[in-house]
Amino acid sequence: MSEGLDSQINIGDVESFITNEKIKRKVCKTKKFNKNMYLDAVNKINNLSDIDIARKLKVNRTTVWRFRTNPDNQDIILKAKELLNKKIMENKDNVYSSKIDNWEYFKNIKIISEWERGLRRSLVSRKKINDYMRGFWYVCKHLKRHPNKLTVDECAMLIDDIKILYYCGESMPKNLAYSRIRESIRSFYTRMHKMSGEYISSLGITKETLKGCGKYARQKIPRNVRKNLKETLLNYTNSDMEYLEALYIDKFMYYTGTRITATLLFNFNERQYELDKDVWMFEVLDKGKTGGKKWEKYLIGYALDDFKIYCSKRFGLPIDQLETELPMKTNYLFPSFIKKRGNEIVAKVERIRGINKNALIEAG
Repeated sequence: MSEGLDSQINIGDVESFITNEKIKRKVCKTKKFNKNMYLDAVNKINNLSDIDIARKLKVNRTTVWRFRTNPDNQDIILKAKELLNKKIMENKDNVYSSKIDNWEYFKNIKIISEWERGLRRSLVSRKKINDYMRGFWYVCKHLKRHPNKLTVDECAMLIDDIKILYYCGESMPKNLAYSRIRESIRSFYTRMHKMSGEYISSLGITKETLKGCGKYARQKIPRNVRKNLKETLLNYTNSDMEYLEALYIDKFMYYTGTRITATLLFNFNERQYELDKDVWMFEVLDKGKTGGKKWEKYLIGYALDDFKIYCSKRFGLPIDQLETELPMKTNYLFPSFIKKRGNEIVAKVERIRGINKNALIEAG
């Protein structure tokens, strides 16, 4: 029987098989542990301990020791030491120090100067760049954090505290205005850390309209909606004259940048005005903490030509007589939206707002 086996199995083939297996195992061991893997392990564990490197790479400690003491590997050992020294210096630079309280030092920190260059490439104005950078500087100073180490979560917690103070009407920490630091934080983390605006908003660092602004203040009316507005306004006004006034109230506010109440309450008998051929000036009393502030509003060019057409139709005057006859024809520019309440004249603000709201919704 042994003769039969010997005849089937060649002893030379067996020896060759064993030799090949040894070579394969040696190759596998080499693949498991090489210079790049050693350097990568040092980078991740931040030390040169044979035990820690062996544990990280899942090899025997003596294997790491033999690798480290091998003269052929001294170049990679030196490179690993340089890598560790560099990381130590970087961490030292990232620690907050009183130097950051100095504006000149702060704006020259690498990540801040890169942020500034990115903003310039995007054609952000010099003033806006300065606002962003100074706002973030105040945040870093307040939280005592280096910009490389400050996380967006820490900023979100600060924003939560500032937001409560802002909406309660209480004083906020110096230089930490609610609107200013929100914009700075959003710009920094979207540009330098590639975070999405949606994620930053989900943390509470939002872009909502500030207190005192209308809830629709950031909405834009597309051109096609503006075109349809003339038709839809007609459906929510009671007469042709009210329709004409409603249309030009919006135009007057747009042309002059005047609030709705100040627009409706302009009175030729109470306010200053100048109606020259090429320039019309109206003095309006706008709201304010001290009871109102006087502003001079101007109509010129196309805006004036358009508004003259309204005045001519509304008050039955030839266009070339408006400068002299209009003040004597009426006290108010938009009389349909004025009413008497006791001895006081008030503006029908809710009426014009309701007309505009319904007309805009119907217009799309």
